[in-house]
Amino acid sequence: MSAIAQPKDKTPTFETGSLLETKRTRVETFAPRGSPIYLPTGIEESEKFEDKYSNKNIIAISNVIADKQLKYIYIGNNTNIRNLDFLRFQVDTLEELHLPNCSKLSDISSLGRLKKLKVLNLRGCSSITSQALKILRECPILKVLSICECYQLESLDFLIGMDLEYFSLRGLQKLNDLSPIGSNINLMELRLMNVLIPIKKIHKKIL
Repeated sequence: MSAIAQPKDKTPTFETGSLLETKRTRVETFAPRGSPIYLPTGIEESEKFEDKYSNKNIIAISNVIADKQLKYIYIGNNTNIRNLDFLRFQVDTLEELHLPNCSKLSDISSLGRLKKLKVLNLRGCSSITSQALKILRECPILKVLSICECYQLESLDFLIGMDLEYFSLRGLQKLNDLSPIGSNINLMELRLMNVLIPIKKIHKKIL
């Protein structure tokens, strides 16, 4: 059997055979802290907003994106963001939202308006609670979710009724039950690094 050709660049990928890999989409939503997140999906630059390094005031961010119809938003390492009210301008268009290390973000109720959201990265959003994440049930086509290092999370009950395909929850030491993951019967990738739960507590559907 011939070896599978590897990408020429160093962009990380999911394992061969996963849904996104077979679609020739390279994804690393579950990168370690400090690593870049690559999610090229054919979205045009005019449909993106990226603010990876500056700690802009939320009013400034709202003003920048107010007149845009965006499909992709990346706002990383921003400690000014407490809520997502600025997403009211993107209700009909947003498909991918990346908010890594926005450690003061706690009110995510605005996510319930995003009916086209497919990818959500909340890695390092350490003020978000399990109760707040229940709003994700109102995102009907959400498929990729990262809640790595969301240290306040004590329950995964918010997953019940969802239909994820890729899910990462690295570094959540308050959890004591992973069984809600089993309700996502189409799950194809699960990352559990550093979650202190015996494997026997994971629902057999995802073993």
